[in-house]
Amino acid sequence: MARWLIGLTVGGLMGLTLLALAQNAPEPKSGVYVCSAVQSPTLLQVEGVGTVRLIGVQVAENTPQFAKAMERVKAWAEGKLVRLEVCPKTPKDEAGNVRAEVFYAEGGQWRSVNRQLLAEGLAQLAPEANCHIDFVAWQKALPAPKPPLKKVAPAQRERRGGPLSLRA
Repeated sequence: MARWLIGLTVGGLMGLTLLALAQNAPEPKSGVYVCSAVQSPTLLQVEGVGTVRLIGVQVAENTPQFAKAMERVKAWAEGKLVRLEVCPKTPKDEAGNVRAEVFYAEGGQWRSVNRQLLAEGLAQLAPEANCHIDFVAWQKALPAPKPPLKKVAPAQRERRGGPLSLRA
């Protein structure tokens, strides 16, 4: 029984110590860091920060866009310097991930990973409550959706420029 009590006491003290450390952990700060790994198109491992989740974007899993987005984010960020703009209103999500807009360097300029994924159609805009980002401005900056292609009947094609056999 004494061993059980000692184990309980030691375990309890360790739990309290970890809780105290978590409460005293410094808030994540905006700045330039190294991205050590890309876990998914929206989750990055950043040295000195931990797991960073891209604010305002969502990429559907098991889709061609997911694979392409993963490829692009790795090319932009993995093993490279990234600039984080951590949300000052809600720096961490419920899972403890740092919430940030992440920038990669290209041609001497910082470019937003979040907005680039949206612009390339690889992610969906996912506005978040209690955030510093102007998601309305992000929405306005997105390219307009392309109208669906209309099917043209063979008779209409022939009227446009002569018989199909003569156009080749």
